Amino acid sequence: MNRSLQSSHLRCVYINGEKDSKPVIGSVIYALNNKKIIIEKGGFLFKVSISDDCLYFGLVPNFINGERTHHYDIELTVEDEFTLIGSITDDDKYSILFKPENRPFTAAVKTTYSDSYVRFARFLYENGYEGRGELDWSTCKIFEEADVFGPEIKSLFEIAVVKCSKDDMLSS
Repeated sequence: MNRSLQSSHLRCVYINGEKDSKPVIGSVIYALNNKKIIIEKGGFLFKVSISDDCLYFGLVPNFINGERTHHYDIELTVEDEFTLIGSITDDDKYSILFKPENRPFTAAVKTTYSDSYVRFARFLYENGYEGRGELDWSTCKIFEEADVFGPEIKSLFEIAVVKCSKDDMLSS
């Protein structure tokens, strides 16, 4: 992990329904760091939800046995309007979107979305993710339109260094 990053402030992690398994987390991060695996799988689809300091992360390859997978194939224990829905393309670009229930966003809703992105990005780096995690155009555009992050945010790393509300709580 880059020493300049704050903690993700997560107490527990569920990956594809399995709780806090270091081998599973290690395997996922290994796959995300390995361009050959990403290409072989045609990229990945994922969902992320954070609730009560627990991260729920579901990840599937784009193709399993030659069949295309879908986001609805990913089941998280906890899903709500703040669940992030994403993909990693075979050219290693990240799309991480959300589907809000209401607009315009209140300050509290923007903070919840921002915190979800920041804590997820930090989780990846804490566990050995080595890339910059370049974001696709649609992700950058939704950040701007929803005013969750500014237009300067173009990568997972740039998200990971943004301050989250949990940072404030610990410094008080």
